[in-house]
Amino acid sequence: MRVVFALFLASFLACSPFTARRCAFRYYGLDTSYRAPGTFPNTLVEVVASEGIDTSRILYRKDGYYAYYSCSRWLSSPPRMVERSLVEAFGFRKGIAPQGRYLRVELLSFHPVFDGSPYFFFEARCTLYGPGLRSVASRVFSCKRPFEALDVSQVAGAAAFCVQEFERQLYLWLSSL
Repeated sequence: MRVVFALFLASFLACSPFTARRCAFRYYGLDTSYRAPGTFPNTLVEVVASEGIDTSRILYRKDGYYAYYSCSRWLSSPPRMVERSLVEAFGFRKGIAPQGRYLRVELLSFHPVFDGSPYFFFEARCTLYGPGLRSVASRVFSCKRPFEALDVSQVAGAAAFCVQEFERQLYLWLSSL
């Protein structure tokens, strides 16, 4: 009787819509190599994002709808990857502190778009705070990078380009303050 029940349960789970689709996951990271000409070691940085972006699943937009790639993942969530890249590029420290300078980066968009010619879209709002968490300046940065093939590795390359461009623009902005 146990064997029959086990066979029934196995066949039910194999056909169940609740069973995850099996596939070989591929993981992608940001290969960024930007190093700012100057560093900001006394500035703390925090990168945040909405739930749709703050996941290792790769979000995309097609025909006005959002979805996730089924078998592709980021190595880490985009906020963590961008934060790590900023720390390496600028010498920022991670965390939040009421003393000194504090840069808060809100990822607004971090996804490929397949409405017409494919491109990667990156948008972030940066707010710089001074002592006592007093807002000093705020700016929105954006970048679009087209790519040719519908291959996820090209999406990752376009994402890395956008993050590097963001870092270049951020350096110029911070240097002017």
